[in-house]
Amino acid sequence: MTRSLMLLGLVGSIVFTLTAVAPADARTATSTVTVEATGEAALQGDAAAARAEAIWSAKRNAVEEAGGLLLRAVTDASHYRIVRQETSATVQGFIRSWSLVPGSVTVKQLEPPLQGQVICVQIEAVVDIQPLAHSMAELQDVYNDLNRPSLWVDVKSTSQSATAARTDVDVNLTSWLKSNGFNIAAHEHDADVVLHVELLPVWKIRMGGSNTPYDLGAQVSSCSLDLTWQALETSSQMVLESGAQHEQATSFSSNAAAASKASRRAVTKLEANPYIITTLLARWTAERYSGYVASIQVVGLPARLQTNLEHEISQLRGFMGVRDRQSRDGVFTIHARFRQSLISLNASIAALHPGANFQMRPLERRGSLMLFRANKL
Repeated sequence: MTRSLMLLGLVGSIVFTLTAVAPADARTATSTVTVEATGEAALQGDAAAARAEAIWSAKRNAVEEAGGLLLRAVTDASHYRIVRQETSATVQGFIRSWSLVPGSVTVKQLEPPLQGQVICVQIEAVVDIQPLAHSMAELQDVYNDLNRPSLWVDVKSTSQSATAARTDVDVNLTSWLKSNGFNIAAHEHDADVVLHVELLPVWKIRMGGSNTPYDLGAQVSSCSLDLTWQALETSSQMVLESGAQHEQATSFSSNAAAASKASRRAVTKLEANPYIITTLLARWTAERYSGYVASIQVVGLPARLQTNLEHEISQLRGFMGVRDRQSRDGVFTIHARFRQSLISLNASIAALHPGANFQMRPLERRGSLMLFRANKL
C-alpha cells in the first residue's frame, strides 16, 4: 500500500469489518491473538437488542485491544464545547471466532446523577492481527516524520474542596506526559493539543456534616469522584480523544484528602491504559495530514518582498497550498494550509529571510493566527 493511499484511509471514513469466520481457515498461528474484551449498551426496554449491541461493542473492543489503534473520533467543537460527535472507525480487523464468557452478562444501575441501566457482556475472541500489524508499521513511518504535539494540561473542578485534588492531577498528568516524550507548552495558546480535565467529586459522607448516619461525619469522609477528560487539537478544534474514570476513596483526615485520594486513583488508572498515548499520536497524525489553515500576518514587509516571503513559506515542510493573500494598511496576510504543528510552523517562519536585509520577528500567536514583524537588519 502506498503512503498516499494509507493516508487517504486515515482521514476518510473506512468501513469497520468485524467478521466471525470458521477457524478452519489455513492461516499461521502467529497472525492471531486471543483477547478478552467487554462491551456495554444502554438497556431501554428491548433487552435482546441491547444485548446484541453490547456484543458488537465487545467485538470492536477486542479488535482495538489486539492492536487496532486507528479509531478516529470525528468531533466538531466550537469554543471548547462539543456540538456534534460522530465516530467513524478505521480499524480493519477480523474476529476469527468468539464466545461469551460464562456468567459475564450482567445489568448494572448507573450511579447518580446518571439514570438508567446498562447491560454488560464479556467475550473471548480470536482476532486476526496481520492487517493491523501492517497498518501500524505504516502509521509509525508516517508520524516519525512529525514532531510530537506540544501539550497543555487544564484541570478544573466543580468544588472548592477539590483544590488539592486538582493540583495533584495537574502535576501527575504533566509528569506522565513528559515521561512519554511530550513537550509541555508554557501557555495554553502555545499548545498544539490541550488536555481538558474536569473533576466532579460527590461526598457520600462529608466530614463535619451534621446529618450523617451514626454521626460518621465526625470521623470520616467518603468521596465518589468522576474524572472526565478530552484532548482537543487547538488549530482545528477537533477532539482527538476523550474518556472518563470513576473512583471512590475515604479519608479520616479531611474531605479534601478523600477527593485527592480518589483523584490519584483515577489518574493512575488513566495512565495505566497502554493505548492512550499511541492512540492520541495516531489521531493527531491523521488530523495533521488532513491539514489546517494558518493565518500568517506580517507587519512592515515591503511590497517587493511579499512574493519572496510567499515562495519561502511554500518551501516549508508540511505546506499544502495558499488559500488566499492580501496586503492592507501595511499588513501582509497569507492564509495557507499546513500539516506542520503550530509550534514548529511558528519557529520555521521566524527563521525565514524574505530579503537579504530582512528577518522575521515573531510578535504574537493566538492559535493558528501568527503575527510577525519584518525587521530590517
